[in-house]
Amino acid sequence: MKKQGKENGALEAFKANPEKGMKIVESVLKKENAKKAAKEAEEAAAGHEKPVFNQIAYQNEFNRKKYDRINLIMQKGKKERVRVAAAAAGQSVNEYINVAIDRALNADTTAAE
Repeated sequence: MKKQGKENGALEAFKANPEKGMKIVESVLKKENAKKAAKEAEEAAAGHEKPVFNQIAYQNEFNRKKYDRINLIMQKGKKERVRVAAAAAGQSVNEYINVAIDRALNADTTAAE
């Protein structure tokens, strides 16, 4: 019951003097942030750091495990022609090149039979 009385009193005080009320709110937030920072520093010093998830490292590792990479070099201007052709086909450049490679590989295997 006392807590509600304090909350109502604080609300009334805030309504009466909003500027002072904001200073009180800022002071409380500073104290809470300082406590949180102190706790995090204490945990870090004790070796209890929160593990940080690195999305880019995760994606790079996933790609290394699941895909092969080829560094493709072509004449100046050809890249733009490929990009335009891929867009016209409704595909990404990567998809367009992979489809072209698959077609060529399929044609080679059927010609060899």
